[in-house]
Amino acid sequence: MPTTHQPVAIVTGASSGIGRAVTEQLSTLGWRLVVCARDAAKLNSIATTPNVRIVAGDVGKPEISATLVNSAIDAFGSLDAIVCNAGTAPLMPIAETTDEVFAQCFDINVMGTARLIRECWPIFVQQHHGRIVCTSSMASVDPFPGFFAYAASKAAVNSLVRSCMNEGREHGIEAYSVAPGAVDTPMLRSLFDETMLPPSHCLTADAVANVIVGCVTGQRAHDAGTPILLSAN
Repeated sequence: MPTTHQPVAIVTGASSGIGRAVTEQLSTLGWRLVVCARDAAKLNSIATTPNVRIVAGDVGKPEISATLVNSAIDAFGSLDAIVCNAGTAPLMPIAETTDEVFAQCFDINVMGTARLIRECWPIFVQQHHGRIVCTSSMASVDPFPGFFAYAASKAAVNSLVRSCMNEGREHGIEAYSVAPGAVDTPMLRSLFDETMLPPSHCLTADAVANVIVGCVTGQRAHDAGTPILLSAN
């Protein structure tokens, strides 16, 4: 990773939880950022410095990936890393998991990730460096009942990361899959209250962000390509 310029990253799902913690940590380290989420109001509260650009949008929409990459290049002239963190987690029995549920889950968790990777890939190849960090889940290897679609989507994310590592190695590209268990975020609390899943049984968003930032900054090169499993215990 070049050290002659302030590095630039894209972070999706940046308005709350893990994505917001990643944004705050990278900003503290001096990174210039393009951040994305659907909630424009929450994003606006992040954009407190000249080194953060916000893009309100849904990563499940095909056009958003090009918008994010173009925003980074237009604003900062370069791109060093992407953090594919935006996600959705439908929780329901297998028999109730409709085609529509599967499609929405995969559009956001898998296709949103794949499109952003594809969009930045030529830039990373040309400059012979780049880091791709994806938020996966412990459910990708040990699905919790009710996560039929979600677990499958995160297993697909792990596969995307492995493919990126295998194809990108010769181009100086690294790819990481960070797979936490339960993380105490607004998304988790929309599914499980504290009586069902106490905070003591959960990771914090900051703890997961520490690992993601370690991947983005090159401190965890030994973990590239293989899911990094995290748990509160």
